Amino acid sequence: MMEELMELSDFNEPGTIIETGDPDLVKFLVGGTLIEYINNNGKRKVLRFFNLAFILVPLYPESIIESIGVGCCIMTLTRKQVMRLLRTEEEVRDSYRYVKRNYLESVREYNEDLETKTPGERYCDLIEDHPWVLEMINQEDLASYLNISLTQYQKMIQVN
Repeated sequence: MMEELMELSDFNEPGTIIETGDPDLVKFLVGGTLIEYINNNGKRKVLRFFNLAFILVPLYPESIIESIGVGCCIMTLTRKQVMRLLRTEEEVRDSYRYVKRNYLESVREYNEDLETKTPGERYCDLIEDHPWVLEMINQEDLASYLNISLTQYQKMIQVN
């Protein structure tokens, strides 16, 4: 039943922008990795990184979500289709609860971390939770995510 309803989009080019502005569509990250950022006075301000099992809801209306690397796969459903699946499929309900919980927790942690943790602490958490970022994300984006300059980032990683 699920195959009839969903649309899968594969993005094999890094830098593909994922459109998330249509309120009638729900998008889930099925495979690959994404980065969310905003343009702030011509500079890219990185907000977060995504990997499996995330609902693609931007933190801000002006956020841009972009693929990183190859093999990114997005499942798109209409809100009506999601509601029908939630009513009829127990497995989908369980998966949706997990994905929604994951999303809400990531937003809460993001906001809490910005207020309470140092860039060094956020860096350690990032590497522990997402070790792949060191291989896939450039230093400028990592510094931006940590709210520090590239020079500060480079000094910090020399110490760690």
